[in-house]
Amino acid sequence: MDCVDGGTLWNLNIVSAINRCREFVDDDSKITLDILTVGFSENAPIYPKSNLTSGVLNYERYLSLKKWNKQHRDIYEFMQAYPKVNFRYLLHSS
Repeated sequence: MDCVDGGTLWNLNIVSAINRCREFVDDDSKITLDILTVGFSENAPIYPKSNLTSGVLNYERYLSLKKWNKQHRDIYEFMQAYPKVNFRYLLHSS
């Protein structure tokens, strides 16, 4: 059975998806979760070294890396909280 949570546009609600799956299976190891995100960067931002001499550019890079890390931290924390769940794919829309 395929269950889908429609929160991909605003809120990634992994807990609700897992709880819904638990209504059909008795063990978390039987749950396979694919995550599709909208609005995430595919990769951490990369800046050429030649552009990192300016303090302003360094600060902009810091902010973009911080944002990228924050967006992905929630997913990582859910993976740690549900170690038996099979997190199969993490897909980023382009």
